[in-house]
Amino acid sequence: MAGKTYYQKRKVSAPTQPEKQIAFKKGVAKLADTVYHEFRHCERWFRMARFLVTKKEPADRISALMSIELKTAAEAAKLPPLAGEELKEGEAWYEAVYGRPEAPKTGVATATAASLRAPSKQTEASGTGGS
Repeated sequence: MAGKTYYQKRKVSAPTQPEKQIAFKKGVAKLADTVYHEFRHCERWFRMARFLVTKKEPADRISALMSIELKTAAEAAKLPPLAGEELKEGEAWYEAVYGRPEAPKTGVATATAASLRAPSKQTEASGTGGS
C-alpha cells in the first residue's frame, strides 16, 4: 500500500562479549544520532510552514509551495503565528530552501541564512558568536 510503512517488532538484547557490546552501543548511538538528525529536519520544515502561516498563507497554498501534506500544513495553520527568534529562523530556513516569499515583507523580522550557519573556527576559539 503506497504511503504506508510497516515495522516488524522484535525483542533485542545486548550481546555479552565485550567487543560486541562496544559495537552494539555504537550502533545504538548511531541510531539515536540519526533519529535526532531527522527530527531536526522535521522541526525545520514545520517551522517553515508556520512561517508561511505568519505570512497569512492558507494551508492548501503552503502544501503546494512546500510540497508537504495538506494535513501537515493544516496543523501548522492551527498554531499561533511565529514571533521572535522562531520567526527569524523560520524565515531564514524558508529563504535558504525556496528563496524570498512572493509577497512583500510587511514588518516581519528578518534573519539571514548565514546567521544560522555554524561558527567559524576563529569564532569558536574566541568564544563569541555562533549558535
